[in-house]
Amino acid sequence: MADAAKKPSDPSSAENWVDEIVARNEESKARQKAANAPRKQRSWLPVLIPLTAACVALSIWNPGRREPEPPKLTVTERQATTALGLEIAIEAVEAYRDSTGKLPASLGDAFPFPLNVEFKQLSNGIYTLSAGTGSKRVTYRSNGPRPGMDAIVVPVAEELLK
Repeated sequence: MADAAKKPSDPSSAENWVDEIVARNEESKARQKAANAPRKQRSWLPVLIPLTAACVALSIWNPGRREPEPPKLTVTERQATTALGLEIAIEAVEAYRDSTGKLPASLGDAFPFPLNVEFKQLSNGIYTLSAGTGSKRVTYRSNGPRPGMDAIVVPVAEELLK
């Protein structure tokens, strides 16, 4: 309830008072409508296009990217790799000879994965396999004794497992 001081005493002022209240109410509704009206959103397109182009360019050409280097093998690991590669090559060539009755033209025919072993076919079904580098080179001749792989592989494997 309104107190007596705010109530108009004559009907003409009461009518003005009602008109004023209605006008304030409409003004308040208009302000609220303006506040709730969706604002025009700014387009991000001018920012996104150059940013996307820069990301694509950097993903294709990355100046800071370097290919990882393979780990360096120790002497012991290289010896083990050489001995095992030679043993695998001997087994592959002998298995090929047993299944086809002839020697392979290359080591790739007998074993599909690359090995660091050289294969040379000699006369009369004799072949040589060599692996290693320099003074550490091991050569196997098919008509000769097999190199002592156990004597090479077992100590190297034991050294690696320590």
